[in-house]
Amino acid sequence: MKQYQFTFTNPQRASYKKSILAIIGLNLIFFIYLAFTTQKLFIRHASILVIFFVVASFTIKYFWKRIGKEYNAVLPDLVFFIFMYCYLGFWWPAVAILLISIFYLVAIRKLIVIFTENGIDYPSFPRKKIQWPALQNVILKDGLLTIDFVNNKLVQTDIEPQPNEMRVNEKEFNDFCREQLKK
Repeated sequence: MKQYQFTFTNPQRASYKKSILAIIGLNLIFFIYLAFTTQKLFIRHASILVIFFVVASFTIKYFWKRIGKEYNAVLPDLVFFIFMYCYLGFWWPAVAILLISIFYLVAIRKLIVIFTENGIDYPSFPRKKIQWPALQNVILKDGLLTIDFVNNKLVQTDIEPQPNEMRVNEKEFNDFCREQLKK
């Protein structure tokens, strides 16, 4: 069974990462504030532990990046914030960080669309299976994928450049789509 796979570009990905780093920074500032101002010893120790954990995770990320490996310091920090907020009895910040983490994971995921003879697996949230009879036309031209629905809905998006060995022949893909639409 023939299959074509493309990854949509996500131009907002960098801004999502900056936003989540700002949220981590604000939480870190809050725990630094708690470490210096609270009179309760267990809150002070928990705050110092959070500060140490965040600094350690970003230090690990820095050194892994220098040797060419990828390490995501964001998710462990967010999970640790949730855990520590719950431990300290701050339920609302824990719920807020949990929701922000879920939205972050949904926003930065790779958007992969898969074309098969059975239909199109479209990367919405949740994923959608689009059947060929619901489509009027599908065209790939110069890195721009256009999906035209029968109900006059139109989806146009850029796709990420593919390595040479995985690059899809546009004519071959367009012929495949035309063939599926005729069935």
